Amino acid sequence: MNLINRFTKSESQEVDQSKVKLPPVFIPLLTDNASTPLSNNGSVYASNLQELAVELIDSAKESVVLCTFLLADERVEAAVYAAAMRKVRVYLLLACETRLEGAEPDDDFGKKCLTQHKSMLAKLSGHVHFASAPHFHAKAILVDALQGIDHAKGLLLTANLTNEALTRNEELAVSLSKQQISEFIEIFRWAIFESAEHHMINKGEFASYKSPGNVHFPNQLEEVLFTSSEGATIRERALQIIQQAERELIVSSFGWQEEHVLIEAICNKARAGVKVTVLARQRPAAMPALLAMSKAGAVVKCFRWLHAKAICADGNRAMIMTANLQLHGMDEGFELGIPLKGSQISELQTCLNSFIAKDHKELHTNMSLGLLSGSFEVWENDQFKEYSAKDSEIIELKPLQAECLSQMNLKQQVPKVDWRRNTSSKIEFKWIVKPPVISANKPEHYMPTVLPDSEMNEQKVSVPKVSYQPKVVKLTKKQLAITVRKESELALAEALKKNEFPKAVVVLEA
Repeated sequence: MNLINRFTKSESQEVDQSKVKLPPVFIPLLTDNASTPLSNNGSVYASNLQELAVELIDSAKESVVLCTFLLADERVEAAVYAAAMRKVRVYLLLACETRLEGAEPDDDFGKKCLTQHKSMLAKLSGHVHFASAPHFHAKAILVDALQGIDHAKGLLLTANLTNEALTRNEELAVSLSKQQISEFIEIFRWAIFESAEHHMINKGEFASYKSPGNVHFPNQLEEVLFTSSEGATIRERALQIIQQAERELIVSSFGWQEEHVLIEAICNKARAGVKVTVLARQRPAAMPALLAMSKAGAVVKCFRWLHAKAICADGNRAMIMTANLQLHGMDEGFELGIPLKGSQISELQTCLNSFIAKDHKELHTNMSLGLLSGSFEVWENDQFKEYSAKDSEIIELKPLQAECLSQMNLKQQVPKVDWRRNTSSKIEFKWIVKPPVISANKPEHYMPTVLPDSEMNEQKVSVPKVSYQPKVVKLTKKQLAITVRKESELALAEALKKNEFPKAVVVLEA
């Protein structure tokens, strides 16, 4: 190692960010995705929903009543068309004909749905009876229920009848009892003739529809919950289940609204010590409500595609509904729900646990950087942004140049840290201090020589030049430098500087 390297000094400074509080954080909870698929032996389902829907429609002999906000699934469309070709009467309640009146969607999913929707209308027009209204949001399939319910079958779904919803999303469905089917038929009769705003009269053309006013909403519903212009029993039952929860409450929904009585009730239960678990889709519109529930103490689990709507309390009260936990759904619109009984409740719990067993993220509103490792996501400035946390990080700073060997403890100006740029719990800033170096050809500054008086009186006297130890050289007319050519000379140089040349600099001589 040469002299310069031996005198070069390494310095560092550590900045601790471990206790920095972060904005709301989503922590990924990853699984091996090897969970056993759910069997459909009961009456509550969270898988194979496309198969269930198609098989149900294929079994129709007399009639099919189908209600959905959006229909864009080739297999379901084919089953509906085949039923119509068998001379089965088909009634289709939907809302997405309003898409035809709006602007062209600017997203791929919207464009795909619009294209499929137009194709569906062209294919089924003239073969099924369409009734439409923008507030139709319920999802259900009833088969052979118009001529009596002895052989009727029915299914309430949280899923729209699209391929993505039926095969990809976290969704729920529940088989309907005979009593529930009977009540559904009465509700759908009212919806078709009193609540619909458009009917398809001519093939491929919707026409405005004015209700006759002579079909009344059923007023004695015992097993079906609803949201409509006639009431909001879904909201009433949901509030009752939430408020009666004593130990555990699980709520799943796609849509959430912070300023809603149900969200306030959920927050109150979490604050009271009830174990509250919220299942939601991670989306900006839901964040105010999700943050409120998380801050209240609820465990908020977010999924990429969740769309299921259900509430379960203490393992003995539960419901599945098509309504989101927001004004449009609980208080307005056209929605349906079913209170669960007996084994249906445990079946729902199994379905919800199957969602939790999938990859998802957990929302935390009081997280420090030091508690994280690996990828995470934050909600800040109304945006989701991904980061990756590390335990430590080393940042090399520019080297510093010392002017004197006595000043080798120079401190670097450490940059102001920001966890967004350097997402590490601890950051070690490192830099080196380079020693001052001069060339060997600088003119030397010698020791002063004092001659005897006898010699001073002579005209020509040869004055010997005596060097300092270590050697002193002239950098400029006013600046002297004490040179060091080996490590052992440093102490001598510092003593010389202290005793004789306080303004001189100590340098290495190359």
